[in-house]
Amino acid sequence: MSVSIISFSVKPSPKVGVQDQYTDLPYPPFTRQDEIQEKVAYLEHTLCFNGKCEMISNNNIKNHPYSISLELDLLNALLYKEKHSFENFTVLIAGGGTGFTACFLGSRLKDKNPQIVYLDFSAASMKVAQKRVNMRGLTGIKWLNDRIENIPNLGLGKFDLIQCSGVLHHLPDPQLGLNILSRSLADEGGMAIMVYAKTARTGIYQIQQLLRYVNEGIVDKETEIQNMWTMLNSFNITHLERRMKFKPKKNRSYFFRVIQIGRVRDWDVEAYDRLCHKQDRAYTVPELFNFIEKAGLEFVAMTAPKAISILTIDDPVNFGTLDEALRNTLKSLSPEEQMTVADIVDGTVPMH
Repeated sequence: MSVSIISFSVKPSPKVGVQDQYTDLPYPPFTRQDEIQEKVAYLEHTLCFNGKCEMISNNNIKNHPYSISLELDLLNALLYKEKHSFENFTVLIAGGGTGFTACFLGSRLKDKNPQIVYLDFSAASMKVAQKRVNMRGLTGIKWLNDRIENIPNLGLGKFDLIQCSGVLHHLPDPQLGLNILSRSLADEGGMAIMVYAKTARTGIYQIQQLLRYVNEGIVDKETEIQNMWTMLNSFNITHLERRMKFKPKKNRSYFFRVIQIGRVRDWDVEAYDRLCHKQDRAYTVPELFNFIEKAGLEFVAMTAPKAISILTIDDPVNFGTLDEALRNTLKSLSPEEQMTVADIVDGTVPMH
């Protein structure tokens, strides 16, 4: 399980709320082009063997960087002491969005009679998720258009795994949300969660503050987005990228290329979520550990490869030339303190 937090709250607009945002702009973005590509990948086709033919789905999920933490072998090693068969496995996807996790876990567990519950308060996002799941021919998923805060009233029982990525940091009370999820775990269950990390998002929160001034009093999302793009387009793009990312990559990312060439739908969705969100906070490493412990949970491990490498005193890039005496001093710190030092030194890990 991994988490990251930034203590930054955005003053909510009186008229434009989080649910309104995800109703109008289902997240993560799933465009018409994405749908076409998935239809090609998962199109039903005819398979014939010994003269008998049947329609089947080309149900092979492609690997994705964010899927690493959900690979069954890794979950078994980290959470279940290598003892879980995953037969009749119960899963709660808390804040399922446009369906990446439902598709991934549904595919990985499709021959094991899973009981998967998808929950999201955005009916628009859930509709996209259902379409994607149906394209893959997956079953065993229960669909709930509801809130994490209402889980205690739904009678869902306990879960072997709860997955909650990019959701808790957008709740009015993230601690309440995590506490509710914690109480929904089976005795031997575990969680895979993601929240924002504070240090790497420093520049993002500066731009958020700027856009609150620009869009003060505006409740129409189209106007907000156009104002955002116009403001960002006026920046020197290299300076903007450095402001928002501690270490920009050599090749400029899609997000910043669109700022130069003009708006497109998936950029609108991503940019609004990143820079115009009405309820957004993040966590330092100490805040992350406190967040977890208050819910009665135990931190197990970071699972993102980049975070595993960077958030350690053994990272050769940031600490490879460090004086040996100072290195030994830092190595004497607790694991939490070592992660804190590494996060401050590097500054590029945007989420835990």
